[in-house]
Amino acid sequence: MTVVKICKMHGELDFSKVIKAKVTVKGEQRYRCKLCMQELHKPHYEKNREKVLTAHATYRNQDPKKYQEIKNASKRKMYALHLDKYRKDRDEREKRNPEKKKLRQQRYKNKSVESLSDAYIKQNLVRETNLKFADVPQELVETKRASMQFKRLIKSKLNNKEE
Repeated sequence: MTVVKICKMHGELDFSKVIKAKVTVKGEQRYRCKLCMQELHKPHYEKNREKVLTAHATYRNQDPKKYQEIKNASKRKMYALHLDKYRKDRDEREKRNPEKKKLRQQRYKNKSVESLSDAYIKQNLVRETNLKFADVPQELVETKRASMQFKRLIKSKLNNKEE
């Protein structure tokens, strides 16, 4: 646990228990205790619930794309903070329903093959050699992708002529 702040009421706090406050003149990021801030803002929220909700709705409706980006960034941050929990939940779901796991893996594989992802191309280059993924330079991946796209184009043209 990396201690970010020491709160007088709640003791040592890590990143999951703090929120960002202002940046100092020297450029240092300051943090505040989440629990203390909740206690501070709770009476105001309870007293002005409708006003707060209206303000949030207005902000959300003014620029939906920006709001969605902020929301997604927050989700990624929470995922990163609680990675073990999410992995454990995923593993439990997969044990309960292995068919869904197979379907998800198949969809991912099909998507990789269709879009010619870097991982799929590297997999083809590394197959039956003693190379590792890290040994394959990006230029080679791009060249192989162009080659595979060309082969697919030729194959589709031939199939169109046969029909």
